[in-house]
Amino acid sequence: DKYYGDDIARKSCIAIFKFLGEENEITVTYRKDFGRALYV
Repeated sequence: DKYYGDDIARKSCIAIFKFLGEENEITVTYRKDFGRALYV
């Protein structure tokens, strides 16, 4: 259930990526993987 807990996992990861910034190495490396995993 991707909406478990009011979708808090997705919202938290997006907040972390925004905090780190679009050019941050972690954001660049993991954002696509996160997006793919979220909609499996």
